[in-house]
Amino acid sequence: MKQEDAKGEPSPCMPPSKPNAELLAAIKDVVAKFKASLDESGLDQDVRLMSNQLRNTWQQLRTGVDRGLRAVKQSAEDSLAHASFGPVNEQLGRLLEKAADDENRTASRQQLRISP
Repeated sequence: MKQEDAKGEPSPCMPPSKPNAELLAAIKDVVAKFKASLDESGLDQDVRLMSNQLRNTWQQLRTGVDRGLRAVKQSAEDSLAHASFGPVNEQLGRLLEKAADDENRTASRQQLRISP
């Protein structure tokens, strides 16, 4: 059965509808030879080595990132711990300033009382 074009005439460009057994056999042969050449060239082993190297590199990157994240977390925790003392230090500073101001006022009042 030949392929026909839109006018119903046989089309010379269209392949027959049934697969050609010789063509399939030739394709299978080429694929088999290609696979054999890959095995012979050691490409399969090269791909495995490259895969292992990539896996190791990825693991090292992850380990480094994890280490970096732990360092950032520790730094943030340390900063928060020191920041919690900040308001206490500010309050103590204000308290000391107020005490110094009170002392200065008291001293000024006493000087005013002493000097007529």
